[in-house]
Amino acid sequence: MPRVLVTGFEAFADLETNPSAEAVRHLRRRALPEVATAILPVTWEGAVKLLRAHAAHARIDRCLMLGVARRATTLRVERQALNGTNAMADNAGIVRAGRPLSETQPLESAAGPDPAWLARWVDALTAAGVAYELSDDAGRYLCNALYWSAVTGPASWAKQSVFVHVPPCPDEEAQARLNAQVEAAVLCYRDLDAAPHCKGKG
Repeated sequence: MPRVLVTGFEAFADLETNPSAEAVRHLRRRALPEVATAILPVTWEGAVKLLRAHAAHARIDRCLMLGVARRATTLRVERQALNGTNAMADNAGIVRAGRPLSETQPLESAAGPDPAWLARWVDALTAAGVAYELSDDAGRYLCNALYWSAVTGPASWAKQSVFVHVPPCPDEEAQARLNAQVEAAVLCYRDLDAAPHCKGKG
């Protein structure tokens, strides 16, 4: 069974809590076999460094990255990352507006996980009753930067890694619903190559 790393982000800007981090804490409490977790800092340098450190420590086979999107209404599966940045400062006050994430690639070029593998995973989400939508624009902030770093890196898990945006959770009930959906998605993600169907909470 694959060893999976699931990450979320700390709070940032005017968000007192980040629902992606709360979903990760839920997974920790569940102690799912073969699932490691990490909550990453909202900084351009720190997020990527900590992701790589956790991935190396856990000897992972794939990585599921979570982040919040204010306009999302359900899980939003990002099919690609883009080589670009916006004008929003990170938690350290650093701004990278307009700079590419990679100087060796064209600005706004795209990179993503293996499409055939990703298609199998979203099929598994559908079979498990997990609500989601597909997106081709992960933004130009830390979520996108982390995703770009993961899928363009040399690690063997790069092409089976994916970023999912989650919606804001205004109350505990909304967070609980999100936690159940994330857990079901993680089970599908973990078990994708181990069983023809995955079962989880809808």
